[in-house]
Amino acid sequence: MILTISGCYDDAQRFLLKHCGAFYSYYQIKKLKIRYYFWLIQKRKALNITDDRGFLYKAAEEWVDALKGRKYLGGTEPNLGDLAVFGVLRPMQNLKLRKDLVENTRIGEWFTRMEKEMNPGC
Repeated sequence: MILTISGCYDDAQRFLLKHCGAFYSYYQIKKLKIRYYFWLIQKRKALNITDDRGFLYKAAEEWVDALKGRKYLGGTEPNLGDLAVFGVLRPMQNLKLRKDLVENTRIGEWFTRMEKEMNPGC
């Protein structure tokens, strides 16, 4: 979209960029989904994961154990490790899975602190 707004493109070029680019992207995403799906199946077999939710709960507990009583992995302020884990969990905020994760593990307090840290004015 930015290419069609900025730059020196005439109307025909904008049309081609917008519509052909969307068409191309659609099929590339489908191809990547298929490739990623098979990679994910192999990874699950290699790690012997049979219960996805249980595996997530275990990973959350390992994360809380790694904090070792500190507010964040970085100590008093979040570091890149905190940001990486928060970045994975944040998209789940409106899903039932996040509620279950907070109820069944000890990660809720850390997650709440990270939300406040990432949105200081809110």
